[in-house]
Amino acid sequence: MPLFIGCDANAHNTVWGSTNTNSRGIKLLEFIVANNLLLLNNGDDPTFVTTQRSEVIDLSIVSQRAARYVSNWYVSPEESLSDHRRIHFEISNPTIVLEEFRNPRKVDYLSFNIELCKSLDQLDSFTKDLQPSTPHLDNLASNLQSSLHSALAASCPLSKPKSNKLSKSWWSKELSKLKTECRTALRRAKRLPVDHSQCVERWCFYREKQ
Repeated sequence: MPLFIGCDANAHNTVWGSTNTNSRGIKLLEFIVANNLLLLNNGDDPTFVTTQRSEVIDLSIVSQRAARYVSNWYVSPEESLSDHRRIHFEISNPTIVLEEFRNPRKVDYLSFNIELCKSLDQLDSFTKDLQPSTPHLDNLASNLQSSLHSALAASCPLSKPKSNKLSKSWWSKELSKLKTECRTALRRAKRLPVDHSQCVERWCFYREKQ
């Protein structure tokens, strides 16, 4: 199947842009290779950022079949309200099949009973003279199942699934303003080295904005 894995691996390996390689990173890379999986991470943009350090520890892993659908992987510079950065990628040409279904709450049970009785009358005349053997009983059970399905189809119309598009009715201009202020505070905090006199102050200001 097309498999997509997003994980906070806490494993370091220079293969995916970490500053160093540790034993967990070596074992994880061996697992990825042994299972014929592919790593989407590219570049060395940190996925985990704190006052003390920045590191790449969040991985995006896919199966061979899934890889053909994925493109434009990157670490988002936008505020995430977390020590972890948001990771974005696109899935192209997904095959989404929205199958029609029958809603049990919409069954017209009067119509269902009438249709089922008609089918059972025909079934009764057909099986009246049959001997109770295993093949005959199997055939009877199959015909009974078909009668139930036919009665349901006649008394309960197919329903189309509704589109489930997410809306952002909760978003506002005020939130956009706060988001911009938070991103600005993060950029200013990241510019200073850890030993700078204003480093702690800027990171505290960023936390307040978060």
